[in-house]
Amino acid sequence: MTSATLNPRQKLSPKKNHNKGDFSRIFESKAFWAALILLLFATPLYFSFQKIRNTSVQLPPSYGSMGNFELTNQNGRIVTQDDFRGSVLLVNFIFTSCTDTCPMITKQMAKVQSRLKATAKTVQLVSISVNPSVDTPEVLKNYGKQYGADSRLWSFLTGDYDKIRKLVVDQLKTPIEEADPEAGIDMTHSESFILVDQAGQIRGFRPARNDADINMIVRDLAILVNSFPDKAPPAS
Repeated sequence: MTSATLNPRQKLSPKKNHNKGDFSRIFESKAFWAALILLLFATPLYFSFQKIRNTSVQLPPSYGSMGNFELTNQNGRIVTQDDFRGSVLLVNFIFTSCTDTCPMITKQMAKVQSRLKATAKTVQLVSISVNPSVDTPEVLKNYGKQYGADSRLWSFLTGDYDKIRKLVVDQLKTPIEEADPEAGIDMTHSESFILVDQAGQIRGFRPARNDADINMIVRDLAILVNSFPDKAPPAS
């Protein structure tokens, strides 16, 4: 009688330990942790876009048109405003020899890129060099690589200085102070990120100094994306 009642327990014990081992091995799997990290990062962005889509929000005011331009990207290709037509743009200004402001704002743009990987064509990031005599397409391409720039999503533009100055100062309404070596003055430019909607209308000038600023920029991009969804180009 005693032997008969113990046998079932003896059979259950190894099975219980085996299941525990299988369960523990799940947490040792690299694939499990990679999937969990992806979910944690992707979910907030998904719900922020969904929240904007399902909530009545006020479209940022227009500050005029970005206007026409013709510059060269980091791949040596001539691009114009038509290449970005239908995309929401986030624009900033840099020059590769800058050791102060430019690395900071380029890192911030890289943070935006990391949160918008799946939105290529719907949103485009544009960094315009204000020192084109040094920043050739090849120099800009190497600069972009340092920050993990994805050329499908992030363009670095250079070209004739007069054309760049006209675009930055006259069309995008931001200042440039040219360098004066004799006076010890370095080139200065705006640190703001500029939002441009699918129709080429300027929709705001945003600081990008910290994560809270980046959150607001992503929110504004989501508002613009969902305000004119019919004008967005097909994803590729």
